Amino acid sequence: LPEGPGRQAVLENCTACHSPSTLLQQPRVSREKWESIATKMIEVYKAPVDEAAIPAIAGYMVAVQAAGADAD
Repeated sequence: LPEGPGRQAVLENCTACHSPSTLLQQPRVSREKWESIATKMIEVYKAPVDEAAIPAIAGYMVAVQAAGADAD
């Protein structure tokens, strides 16, 4: 995963179930949508995600997706 704010939160909370390549291939969505996705992972799938990390996860994913879109 590219360096950036929130990267550690993604590594600690998302990579137990998702590979970095899978994370980077997700459709580009808003911060609010990423927050709802992370919440769904906790509530529906009982994923071991720290709720306090959700803002950092969402911010990282939005930033990485924006950087990827700029590179296209």
